[in-house]
Amino acid sequence: MLLGAGCTYRWHRLLKSLRAGFLVLGGLGLVACAQPGDQKTARGEPETDLVKAITAKLGGPNVAAAESAITRMDLDEGELFLEGAVGPKAALARARLAIYRADCEGALSILASPQARRSRRAQSLYQLAQRCTGATVGARVIEDRERGVWLRLQDSADEALAPLLLDVAVAALKTLEVDLDVRLPRPLRIDLVRDLFSLSAVSGLPLEAA
Repeated sequence: MLLGAGCTYRWHRLLKSLRAGFLVLGGLGLVACAQPGDQKTARGEPETDLVKAITAKLGGPNVAAAESAITRMDLDEGELFLEGAVGPKAALARARLAIYRADCEGALSILASPQARRSRRAQSLYQLAQRCTGATVGARVIEDRERGVWLRLQDSADEALAPLLLDVAVAALKTLEVDLDVRLPRPLRIDLVRDLFSLSAVSGLPLEAA
């Protein structure tokens, strides 16, 4: 894939800069020039999502970096770091990623084998995925892609509330982004459940905390 002359890229550790000429990045499927972005590197230099993606790709599978990205709610970057990663730690990270995306069944499938559940963390996450799957099976999902909100209803009778909940969620997102001066991940995921038992199941909170 060819990147045109005049594109400048700054890398955290791999490269300081690449200027002029053509840069061939086989298999990455990325074509664009880096433009000044909102994010900054450790040196205060502009960074774009494209730069982050290529850096992650060239860095190869990196479970620790994926875990960090997932914790920051940068789920796409976490997924990128996990490409090609194998082993129990990678499985645990993929299961966490699935849980953060409200894919309880996906997390349950990833941790289905005993080998993937050898650690205490993996076993705990597996139990959470089991409870979450039980509480959300057959749930109704409503997604407003344009406004970036995802709503899962445990009881279809609550569907009448969906328009109100979506409006409130969008307003809350805008307010938080202005107050915190950040761009929050999309979509915002909301589970509407019937009782405290279900709240505990989908959130991982102890029942008394729920």
